Amino acid sequence: MTGWPVQAELPDPKGFDAASKHISPDVVAEKISCGASVDQHLGAIRDFTKVGFDHIILVQIGPDQGYFFDLFQRELGPALMDKKS
Repeated sequence: MTGWPVQAELPDPKGFDAASKHISPDVVAEKISCGASVDQHLGAIRDFTKVGFDHIILVQIGPDQGYFFDLFQRELGPALMDKKS
């Protein structure tokens, strides 16, 4: 990944495209928890909470916001509220 300074200074989508053209979906997936696997997301969140983070922001990137909210309500939210998570 290019790091925040590059991302924060890109002037437009054309600049972002140029800066990210060599970044594959697999490379992104190594750094960001993606997909519908609740266990994968819980593991990623656990990595942050283990080192002391107490605020985690979850975002849905893509067109299906409803799916994200449904998944959170049914599975992810309850699992996060469980003290074992």
